[in-house]
Amino acid sequence: FPSHDRQAPWGMPRDQPESYRAMAAMGFQFAARYGANPHVQLQQVQVYPKPRWPQDPTNITRRGLNLVHFLECGNEYDKWWKGANGYMNCYEYAALLSAFYDGHRGTLGPGTGVKNADSTMQVVIGGLAKPDPSYIRGMFEWCRQHRGYRNDGTVDICWDIINFHYYPSYRDWE
Repeated sequence: FPSHDRQAPWGMPRDQPESYRAMAAMGFQFAARYGANPHVQLQQVQVYPKPRWPQDPTNITRRGLNLVHFLECGNEYDKWWKGANGYMNCYEYAALLSAFYDGHRGTLGPGTGVKNADSTMQVVIGGLAKPDPSYIRGMFEWCRQHRGYRNDGTVDICWDIINFHYYPSYRDWE
């Protein structure tokens, strides 16, 4: 990506899951290797096949190592202090999470989404810097409109755990 602050490539709409295909693929690869599912198709797990320096052991394909059970999607995307490229509004972040969570309900194709590699891995919202429930409500509304409902009638949200960062001096920031 041109900037580490901006997760969607330049020119791509930041409120569309398709713009975050690279993040969805990274989430899949991480969950496939370090998650609990040893049955991920071997051809979907990618590794760099060449030694990086002399005497470097060649990387081998591993899957289902059962080492990681929670995966946080980014960190403080609500960082208003970084300007427009660093800040993601709740709808943009929900679109990113939808891609990262399950490849936007599988529509981004094979090899995308944490849950498509390991359905038991818990996806954690990247810690929000501002403890504002309206941000989560906006994400929930985006999910209602763009992901719909589950069979049990609940909104198909694209996270398992909400993560707020607590800064004792937060009131001084406003």
